[in-house]
Amino acid sequence: MGSPTMQDIAAIRQLVKDCAQAWNRQDSIAWGQPFAEDADLRTAYGHKLSGRAAIVQQVQESQCRGIPMELHIESIRFIRADVACVEAVSQLLQADIPFEQVISAIVAVKNDDIWRIVIFNNAGVLPKGAG
Repeated sequence: MGSPTMQDIAAIRQLVKDCAQAWNRQDSIAWGQPFAEDADLRTAYGHKLSGRAAIVQQVQESQCRGIPMELHIESIRFIRADVACVEAVSQLLQADIPFEQVISAIVAVKNDDIWRIVIFNNAGVLPKGAG
């Protein structure tokens, strides 16, 4: 199996970047592309979505649709050469939501030389003193 390569790291960074760019273009189909067919996503509000189709639909119906997002990768940790955990921090700009930021734990898996997101869990961070 070997060790992760610089190409693997670049591919994972691109995967996350593609999600953010698709969100900012309001392109729900492109947002869903990096996800595995059987991926799970948990929203910052705690709602669980299973499967790429449900994830795409949630973006199409999101109350935050059209609000620009900034997303930054904090770390990438390889569990194995073909499994990586990504920690990212995002912020919806000009959004009327209770969260200051959203922290995402993303698990990506490499199959047939293609990286896909299998788990994307979000946790909303409240402003200091808000709870």
